[in-house]
Amino acid sequence: MSFVHHALAGLDREEVSLGTSFAGLSWPVPLYVNAMTGGSPRTGAINRDLAIAARETGCPSRRGR
Repeated sequence: MSFVHHALAGLDREEVSLGTSFAGLSWPVPLYVNAMTGGSPRTGAINRDLAIAARETGCPSRRGR
């Protein structure tokens, strides 16, 4: 016996939206990218790559300081 999970059974995938809003801001995905802490060159590179990925996908992010 096996169980096949169908979370969106009977729905057209094109009709499902992952968009969300919070505090008056809306974005296309329910994700948020926050900067890492540390301050080393490695974490700086990771923060940069996360910021680029967020920008290119429309995911909201917080700029590192």
